[in-house]
Amino acid sequence: MLNLPSKTHCDTFVGIQLTMPLLIGMEFSRKPTPSQQDDWQCLEQLKEEQGWVFNLQTAKPYLEGRMSAVVITDAAQQITWVSKGFTRMTGYGFDEAYHKKPSFLQGEKTSPEIRQEIRQQLSRRNPYAGTIINYRKSGLPYLCNVHIIPLLNQANQLVNFMALEKEATWLV
Repeated sequence: MLNLPSKTHCDTFVGIQLTMPLLIGMEFSRKPTPSQQDDWQCLEQLKEEQGWVFNLQTAKPYLEGRMSAVVITDAAQQITWVSKGFTRMTGYGFDEAYHKKPSFLQGEKTSPEIRQEIRQQLSRRNPYAGTIINYRKSGLPYLCNVHIIPLLNQANQLVNFMALEKEATWLV
């Protein structure tokens, strides 16, 4: 507890004597947090752990661009990893995207036909390439070129999906 004399007013922690530890800004959850290693090393590690039969060089340009991103989901299409570019492009951090479906980025102006086409292609384990309207954390829409690739392991089992995303320019 805090040992404060009566009628003490303070707006800082200076002068406060603690009788037990004070924990500030700590989150107590089981969500994994991305490590400090760079995105490329993370992808290489994921490839090894999941046994992907996929050439990662395809993803490399999406790790370098200012407004491009790589998103990895599990087979149920729940986000398990995002590149740093995802946060720059969308405004959402890893902890906000983790275990959500990428559809959380969609909104009012997102085409229902495109959403349906994506669902159909992925349910058949087919890749999808197209352009979709997504929304940033701020609520602003952006046009996103996306290429979604089913990732299979050596036994030809679907283990993940990889979305390679790049912000497109609006044509008005």
